[in-house]
Amino acid sequence: MNDLFDARVPDLIQEKPMFEILLKDPQVYELMYGLKRKASRIVLNVDEPERFYWEMLNRLNQK
Repeated sequence: MNDLFDARVPDLIQEKPMFEILLKDPQVYELMYGLKRKASRIVLNVDEPERFYWEMLNRLNQK
């Protein structure tokens, strides 16, 4: 769990994430009060999953 950045909105009942993004190299992110952590995985939920998926594919193919 130390290498995970949970980008989902906090809720009383946490549902399974829609997407999990695996990063090539761990990245540093900043929390409140200047705390820093490293993550190699990001989990998130989105409102329009299909649109998000295709947009990610398009952007990854551009590189």
